[in-house]
Amino acid sequence: MRLLADLELFSETARLRSFGKAAAKLGTTPSTLTRRVAALEKDLGVTLILRSTRSFALTAAGQKLYNRAQNILEEVALTREDLRGEAESAAGHLRIGAPADLVCTMLMALLARHARENEGLSLSILSTAVQPDLARDSLDLAFVVAHQKQLEDSAYVTHPVGSFPRMLYASQGYLQRRGTPIEPQDLQAHLCIRHWSGDVETHWDLFHRRRKQSVVLAGSTICSSVLACAQSAREDLGIAMLPAQFAVQPLFGAGLVRILPQWTGTTAHILAITADRTSSAKTRKLVTAVRAGFGGRRKELESV
Repeated sequence: MRLLADLELFSETARLRSFGKAAAKLGTTPSTLTRRVAALEKDLGVTLILRSTRSFALTAAGQKLYNRAQNILEEVALTREDLRGEAESAAGHLRIGAPADLVCTMLMALLARHARENEGLSLSILSTAVQPDLARDSLDLAFVVAHQKQLEDSAYVTHPVGSFPRMLYASQGYLQRRGTPIEPQDLQAHLCIRHWSGDVETHWDLFHRRRKQSVVLAGSTICSSVLACAQSAREDLGIAMLPAQFAVQPLFGAGLVRILPQWTGTTAHILAITADRTSSAKTRKLVTAVRAGFGGRRKELESV
C-alpha cells in the first residue's frame, strides 16, 4: 500500500507541476512530499522529476508513469467505492459540458441511456461552441476532444474515454472541378477547410504506417465546428479532415468521398475532465458508462 500511496502523491505533484501546491492540496509539507517522491524514484530506479528552484519538469519516465497512474488510481477509487457500498446509487444532479458536435453525435445517446438506467440521476448538458471549461462554465464534468491522451499543463484530472481516427474527405463536385490529390503534398494546391478551436489550423499531420508528412494548409474557409467543416465540404468548398462518423451522417457530410485513403490524420481522443480525483460516485459511474458504450456508439454511427 505504501507504493500506491506514493504513486498518488507523485501523481498529484505531477498534475499540479509544483511540490508546494501539491503539498497544500494533500495536507502535508513540501519537504515530506519531496522525500516520498525521492523514495519512489529510488524504488523504481528512475528519475521522475527534474527539480530546480525555478523550474519543474517530468522526465520521460515520469510522464509515462503519470499517464499510467491515472487509470490505476481511478480503478482504485472505484474499487474503494464498491467495497464501501457507496457506488450502488448514481442519484443526484450533474452539470456536464461538451462540444456541441460531440453531444449531437457521440454523447447524447450514451448520456440518455445512463440516465434511463439510473432514475435518481438528473443532468444539465451544456453544449459549447468551443472546448468546455470546468471553472468558467461551473461544471461537475466536461468532455473535450484532444490530440493526446492526457492534457498537458492542466490542473484537472483527465479520464480517457475513447478515440477515433480522422481522414480526408471531399465532395464529388469539388473533385470534378479541382482534381483528386494523389499524394499528401498535392494538398498544397487545394482548398483545405480549416478548423478553429481557439487557434486556426495551419497544417495537417498525415500518417501512413511509419511515415509522417506535415502539410501546410491553404484555403479561405474556416469553421468553428466539425459539423460546419463537414457541411462546407459537402457544399464543394474544399477538403476537410473528419472522423468517419461525421463524413457519413445525413446532417453532416453524407455523400463525401474519402481521398488519400492510405493516409490518416492525428487521432482524436475524447477525454472526461474532473476537478480532482475525489469526484463523486455519480460522476465516476457516468464516466465509466460513457467509456463502456463509446465503441459501440462509434460503430453504430459509422455504419449508417
